[in-house]
Amino acid sequence: MNSAGVKSAGVVRARRRADGALRIAAPFWVNAVSNFGVIGALMRWRSAPHQGPQLARERFLSALRTGLRHSRNNRQLRAALIRAVGFFFFASCFWALLPLVARDRLRGGATLYGILLGTIGAASVAGVFALPWLKATLGPNRIVARRVRGDGACADPLWHRTKSATAFAASALAGVAGSRYSRT
Repeated sequence: MNSAGVKSAGVVRARRRADGALRIAAPFWVNAVSNFGVIGALMRWRSAPHQGPQLARERFLSALRTGLRHSRNNRQLRAALIRAVGFFFFASCFWALLPLVARDRLRGGATLYGILLGTIGAASVAGVFALPWLKATLGPNRIVARRVRGDGACADPLWHRTKSATAFAASALAGVAGSRYSRT
């Protein structure tokens, strides 16, 4: 009788584990099944026959040189590329430091890192409301310049201070600064 009770307890425990695994995996299965509709639509889709003259195919290196020449001679595209490089270089410092600060400097873990990311997101949403005024007042070049300075202002106290309040303030500043760049 005792061995039957042990076996049934093991079955119950295994069933609970399976139920938990299915509950955890359910959103992934829903996502996978929802992709079948998209795949079916793509398989049934027939594009209209292409009308008009066909351009000659261009060699890869020749097309690359043409694109580089175009970006070098197009002032607006060149300005956008310079802004992007300035943004990504300095922003990557903050994003690279954030998990290390949460774990090592603040003695937190994944929860604190998640809260810091949530602070960035909430501040970014709040910063979007100031964008129309900033665009009218500053223009895109000054907005990006302040964004880059904002990233530098965030990374320094984030690394050199060990207080959670400083990390939250730096994360909020990074969120507001990030919302500025995303709409210029």
